[in-house]
Amino acid sequence: MKPTLLRLTLAAAACVLSLFPDAHAQQPAATPTPVAEPVAAPLDPKVLKQFEAILTQKFTREPADIFRALERTSPADSMTATDRFFAAFRAGDWGKIREQLGQMPPDLARRIYDKMLTDLTEKQKPNVRLDDVLGLADAVPGEFTGDQVHRLGQLLGLAVPANESYWLSDRLKKGTDKLGGTDPAKRLLAGRVALAGGFKELARAYLPPLEKVEQIADEGLRNELTGFLTSQRESEAAQRGQVQKIWDENLRTLTLGKVTDLEKTKAGSALAKVITQIPQTTLAPVFGEMVKSNPEGAVRLVGALGIKLQNEARGEVAVRTENLKAQASIANLLAENVDLSTQPWNQLAQMMAEFWIGEAENAFTNKTADSNAKQKFVAPEELHLVFSTKERRPFLRDQGIRTLLHAYLGGVSKTLECPSLIVGGVEDHVHLLCRFGRTITQAEWVKELKRVSNGWLKEQGPSYAEFQWQAGYADFSISQSNLEQVKQYIAGQEEHHRKMTFQDELRALLRRHEMEFDERYVWD
Repeated sequence: MKPTLLRLTLAAAACVLSLFPDAHAQQPAATPTPVAEPVAAPLDPKVLKQFEAILTQKFTREPADIFRALERTSPADSMTATDRFFAAFRAGDWGKIREQLGQMPPDLARRIYDKMLTDLTEKQKPNVRLDDVLGLADAVPGEFTGDQVHRLGQLLGLAVPANESYWLSDRLKKGTDKLGGTDPAKRLLAGRVALAGGFKELARAYLPPLEKVEQIADEGLRNELTGFLTSQRESEAAQRGQVQKIWDENLRTLTLGKVTDLEKTKAGSALAKVITQIPQTTLAPVFGEMVKSNPEGAVRLVGALGIKLQNEARGEVAVRTENLKAQASIANLLAENVDLSTQPWNQLAQMMAEFWIGEAENAFTNKTADSNAKQKFVAPEELHLVFSTKERRPFLRDQGIRTLLHAYLGGVSKTLECPSLIVGGVEDHVHLLCRFGRTITQAEWVKELKRVSNGWLKEQGPSYAEFQWQAGYADFSISQSNLEQVKQYIAGQEEHHRKMTFQDELRALLRRHEMEFDERYVWD
């Protein structure tokens, strides 16, 4: 992968995106034609009474209630106004709800709308989705009250899990009739609803700057938003200071000569964890200088970032997006500062490209997956896998190669639908802690890990021409309560093996898990 090609690819992507401006920007603004407000015809007293009867019933979207209502449903031409309203409510036809509320006297429409919100928010599981909450918001009769905003936010918090907030962000970015988009008033409402739902970062993105909030006439609203934005500003400043401290301290560790490999590995991992929060203006010169003066440190950092991405590959979409942005920034900086056709940079570029391809494939698979897929889901199992080089030969002494190998093994395991939680080891063996997805057998999983990584290592130079993994392996099922302990154990491999050989370690692991073994067949 040549730097010029990478830059051309990125430039081409930017050009493609630029071909799709907002459609409204291509049209001259039309002069609005004044239209007389329609005058609602007086309601038939019988229909008005049916609308008023709505207030005597409970709004619920429990499946059992919906099915019972469907069983009692009358033909459309014989339904009362009450029946039609509840039929639209249970079907989630919020456009029809909005239409019917518009036919009522304003005071009655507001009372019915408030009762809908009150009844739904009384339930811990109101059985509403994101589309339902946004549709309900668009159906509001008249202007929003503070109570309505808070109840809609409460519903939003119940309907959208925190790890799926990306989809809420996407919908608000596009905008609805009442919330989000580019209109300042709708953005303010979106921010208030998001804040009431507990989506603080999203609220921060939609609320106006503190200086403008302080000019809001409503004192109660002004004080609420001012308090939130002030606390957020203080929290962000403290967080930035903490992130900068972590960055500076661990960057110094990577550049020091008299530190152990374990300390450098830990420093690389710590930098990878905060790299998404470091401004590009800080990252670019520091990483550019590191590549030139401390290439080993740069390899550790990029390898640690790769492992972080693999570990979080099934996390929140927003986190994964930030991770990909950070890796893209690193790829651009590598293209500007090194020859990507030479080692080890070509391997790092390949590792990043393979991860991007994997993310694209996962996104496509998730988007097009059959709705029945969830019924086939089998709970994954955490496995601690251990295997050595053949005859425990110390092929993996080179720290840079070892870091790349660990990231590569994590990527291969993820491709096999067994995402790694951590990969570690020393010069003669590796440890993988993975979430085994059960789409293949353990034997097939280990076989592919060894086969693919064996081929990759042989491409790293003549010193690996004779490389082989041992034929056997050991794996141990890990309980959730011990997961963190095993992670720390694998992270501390270099320190651990200053006092113990791999053979002593494996014997201890086998005994701890009460597994019988015959030493004649363990070592090969």
